[in-house]
Amino acid sequence: MSLRKRKINFDEVFRRFMGVVQQMYNPIAVHAPEPVKGMDLYHDVYLMCNNQPRPMNEELFLRLADFLEAQTTNVAARIYASDHLLQSYAAEWDIFQFATETLNTVCDMLNRTMEANLRGAPMTSAMRAFQGQHPNVGNSRYRRQSMESLAYSLWKERVFRHLRRELIGSTMEVVRIDREGIQGPHDAAKALALSLVTLQPKKRDETTTMGPTGSLYLSEYEAVFLAETKKYYEQESRRVMRDLSISEFMKTAEDRLKQEYHRALRFLHPSSVDKVTAECHAQYIDAHKHRIHDAFLGMLQNRLSQDCKLAYELMALIPGGIHMLTDVYEKYVTEEGRRLVSKDPKTLANNLGQLHANRMADITQMFRFDPSFVAALDKAFRSIINDTATHAPDLLAKYCDQLLRKPSKMSEAETEDQLTMATVLFHYIDDKDVFQKHYARYLAKRLIYRQSASDDLEYLMLTKLKVACGVEYTAKLQRMFTDVQVSQETGTEFHAQVEKPNAAEFNALVLTAGAWPFTQASAASQAIAQLPAELANGVAAFTEFYNTKHSGRKLFWLWNLCRADVKLTGYDKRYELNLNAHQLTVLLLFNDADTIASSTIAGVLGGTSTDADKIIQSLIDTQLLTPTPGGTVTVNKKFSSKRIKLKLTASSAESSGTGGGAATPTAHETDRSLDEDRKLYLQAIIVRIMKSRREMSHTELVPLVVDQAKARFVPSVVLVKKCIEQLIDKQYLDRAEHDHDRYLYMA
Repeated sequence: MSLRKRKINFDEVFRRFMGVVQQMYNPIAVHAPEPVKGMDLYHDVYLMCNNQPRPMNEELFLRLADFLEAQTTNVAARIYASDHLLQSYAAEWDIFQFATETLNTVCDMLNRTMEANLRGAPMTSAMRAFQGQHPNVGNSRYRRQSMESLAYSLWKERVFRHLRRELIGSTMEVVRIDREGIQGPHDAAKALALSLVTLQPKKRDETTTMGPTGSLYLSEYEAVFLAETKKYYEQESRRVMRDLSISEFMKTAEDRLKQEYHRALRFLHPSSVDKVTAECHAQYIDAHKHRIHDAFLGMLQNRLSQDCKLAYELMALIPGGIHMLTDVYEKYVTEEGRRLVSKDPKTLANNLGQLHANRMADITQMFRFDPSFVAALDKAFRSIINDTATHAPDLLAKYCDQLLRKPSKMSEAETEDQLTMATVLFHYIDDKDVFQKHYARYLAKRLIYRQSASDDLEYLMLTKLKVACGVEYTAKLQRMFTDVQVSQETGTEFHAQVEKPNAAEFNALVLTAGAWPFTQASAASQAIAQLPAELANGVAAFTEFYNTKHSGRKLFWLWNLCRADVKLTGYDKRYELNLNAHQLTVLLLFNDADTIASSTIAGVLGGTSTDADKIIQSLIDTQLLTPTPGGTVTVNKKFSSKRIKLKLTASSAESSGTGGGAATPTAHETDRSLDEDRKLYLQAIIVRIMKSRREMSHTELVPLVVDQAKARFVPSVVLVKKCIEQLIDKQYLDRAEHDHDRYLYMA
């Protein structure tokens, strides 16, 4: 084999070359010649294109065009005459495509010369003469081009265009019977689809394609398939919706969508699969989405988990479908939660905690943990918990107090689980500062009276609150723990250095002002005018010890928080009493007299006679004292009780917040303190914003303040405006001279 350019017998070489080409295009009809290697074919083309003195590439191109024209005409006739038109097309196309790819490969040199002329090389006289004898080859789309392009152009015009109606009609019939459950020649239909993709001419610089971009496959095959799909499922879905229940309809829709997806893979180019499935979604789901939406609430109420899951799977396939379901889900959870609201802290927490756990399980199992459903659940719980009738901040704080207070009937692990559940509910509270105030009141009582079931659980809850709201939120709570620890160390040192002033055991807690939920004003109103010696000696000794150790500090005694343990003698048993400082003061008076006037007791206690009467009444209620005529009170020497250890309460005094019975601030005091704290908190935010911005309009400032404050509570616009006015009065801010709705920061 020689690549030297030389003169050849064109007809002889062409005849040898065409013998092989004809066999490729007609493998059954043409008798196979001697085996020829692909390199031999390539060599023959090389010789013809490099003939001396004149290359024969143009004659070769035109003769091959003539052959391909005749070949495609004959193929169209054979297909049309076949009883199985679609299968015949697929078989003929398979042969033609393989032969064309082979021909295009061996004619690489010819293709390059033809495509070069396409870019502006002049047409020779030989080419013009041949076109005179073959007008169909020389015109428009049959001009110079590659063998592949020429062959496919001829197939498109001579075969597909000629048989288009029959081929597409047969394909749609195969699709129809396939939808009815009857298997047809889907391979042949797929071959037709892919042939149309192949027949679409590619751009000269196009090397890869993600899908058919031309109009042949899209307009002639895909468009018809989509139209038939729409028509078929529009009719079927209406019939199924009319004849079946909503549950059966959804199951049918699910099955049909799966079937159509796999059918699209069998009949279409991969780029068309999504379009077909979208059309199915439109006819089977989008057209009936309101029926599914209307039935979804009933599915939830009746706990039809499979139907709920199926409704979600279907509605997720259409735009806006999920939103329609989440609206229903939110209303369902909200209504269910409001039915479970209770005034009892434990019942409220357990009901809402279990509801949240159940609905989260639903979202995981039925809705694939869809963020939209999680958001709907959050919105529903926020609505439930922040309803003013629920009183969630106070009740939840009280429930935490019940869990953390001893005696506890649960193990630490069980208590930890309950605290975790309470923390989940806490996240939904808007007014977290309200929870903080109530939680601080209960915590103070646990710490002062040593009622905590476990220090580890106390710190665990503190950590959970810190993670949820930040260090600033728990700073005062943390300080309360620190004060108790330091007080224990101080007490140990006090007892080691100071001799006991009397037989009474004396212990003091030193609490940081501002960190604990107590006010000096409230405590001052409940002070004891004349302390008994048993208390006065201990107070004096501890005060002297503390002042020696710490300079510049002042102790302010909170008698309303004090408790004492005393022993009664002279009765049938040796009773032990636990009572508050005011009750102790009254009771110690009877060491020196059996009968004392109420006015004398009132003078010792201080305050009003009404307050003294309440203290006295609490001792009368326990039968330790007996009222006698003339406004006096006498010791009940016949006192007897089944229990040896007695804890005296002063419920009436506690409810009024006077007379030494109140362990913590009243609800009214808490609300007043909360209002003041909120104002200071908002003012700090406003100053911080204005300090960085220097100048802002009212409409710009208010939303920023609300956004920054909502981590602790959601302030009203009226409250924000009031705080701005207060800052103007304090000369932190000023109004712009020519625009009173614009604020300036005052350095």
